[in-house]
Amino acid sequence: MSMSKRWLRLRLAISFFSRLPVGDLGICPDEDFGRSFGYLPAVALILGGVLALAAWLLGMLLPPLVWALLILAYEIYLSGGTLLDGFMDTMDGIFSGRSPERILTIMRDSRVGAHAVVAVVLLLMVKGAALFVLCSPESGGAVHGTLSPSGAAPEVPSIAGWSPLMGWYELTAQAPLYLTLLWMPLVGRWAVILGMCRFPYARERGMASLFHQYLDRRMLPWATLVVLLVTGFLAGVMGMLVFAVIALLMLRMGQTLTGQLGGLTGDIYGAMAELSEVMVLLGVLMLQKAVG
Repeated sequence: MSMSKRWLRLRLAISFFSRLPVGDLGICPDEDFGRSFGYLPAVALILGGVLALAAWLLGMLLPPLVWALLILAYEIYLSGGTLLDGFMDTMDGIFSGRSPERILTIMRDSRVGAHAVVAVVLLLMVKGAALFVLCSPESGGAVHGTLSPSGAAPEVPSIAGWSPLMGWYELTAQAPLYLTLLWMPLVGRWAVILGMCRFPYARERGMASLFHQYLDRRMLPWATLVVLLVTGFLAGVMGMLVFAVIALLMLRMGQTLTGQLGGLTGDIYGAMAELSEVMVLLGVLMLQKAVG
């Protein structure tokens, strides 16, 4: 495959899975759009880098509470809100207590129900609270309010600060928020890959149907390897442990909903991603408390 074709598919993936600008794409063949799904791990890494950079800049200007909430808002904006929308539709459907056919109909409905509202409020509260704790000095961060005590920007980790157990998190002078933002989107998008590669699609047509048409299921082991390498480098053995627990829970979720609905949908992929991201944040907090 030519480099121009790879570049086009990467841009297609960025344009579909984020709001990052990619320029004019023109009219692209269905195959290129369908196969752009294979670049989702790369998109996740880009999003993680952009989020970490935004957090670093905001941390020099704002107090932690405002800082954390703005990061949460920016993360939702960057993803286009599609994952959150899928989470809400999924909660409306699976908590409705209806038949499988009715659940799928409810999930397709653009109207928002009470289950979705309650679920998304709880999700955002937990996510915002976790981000706040991760950017506070008590969690090991160097930034509180505006600049660090020395008046300089937060320092960049050095090689000497890395450990096999906790990766860069052992470097207590660093705000763990930056590190977590780097790999949180990757784990969330990995959950989407898991759902698409491991379980059948519950609809004949839908937004994800074109991805399924050109899906290469060998993508899952490669994506898993990328996640393990990145989490191992950034968060050490503890990070890989968090990922392993999330993987088991997402497998269980996929199996349960497949048994109930006959497969998964694009909305469920979004729900899996959002839940995985929350579990990354909670996992980091629990591990820090355990080893601290």
